[in-house]
Amino acid sequence: MDLSDRDQVLRALRALMKENEIIRVGKGVYTKAKKSFITGDYIPKDNLRAIAVTALKKLGVKVMPINEEKNYNERLTEQVPNEFIIGVNKRVSRNISFRQARIEYETL
Repeated sequence: MDLSDRDQVLRALRALMKENEIIRVGKGVYTKAKKSFITGDYIPKDNLRAIAVTALKKLGVKVMPINEEKNYNERLTEQVPNEFIIGVNKRVSRNISFRQARIEYETL
């Protein structure tokens, strides 16, 4: 069931972006925005990893912990794993980023 055409949806998204209600973090991936009390800029309300995990699950990609996360959780190391690397079950070409922060994928 098509409620509206593509152009109308894109106009609505652009209007929300202009009002700083949402931020685009990837192709077809938008998130709510909040104003940073430090810089005054608008930033994603959630952290980038949580946004990426939600988007991947909606795309049918299984998210798994990478080896560094497993070792840290099992207390085999004190090295904190990089939060910008996400373990997935298949190849992902979707770029999710905000400014210089970019999510990378490790196929397990």
